[in-house]
Amino acid sequence: MAVARTETPPVIDGRLDDACWTGAPAVAEFTQVLPVEGGAPTERTEVRVLFDADNLYIGVRCFDSDSAGIIAR
Repeated sequence: MAVARTETPPVIDGRLDDACWTGAPAVAEFTQVLPVEGGAPTERTEVRVLFDADNLYIGVRCFDSDSAGIIAR
């Protein structure tokens, strides 16, 4: 996995729209564990990793083809 260095840390707000996230390569080749271990995932996921002199930042974007079924509180 490639990890990108950033001079400007991202704002920790649950959004991945900072310029530093755009420059970080995304990893999206995942497999699932259930119901079939090693099978193709039913939904897409992207992970990006950044670091600066003091911190490691991990950003995860999970996609859902039926977002109406998400229950958020």
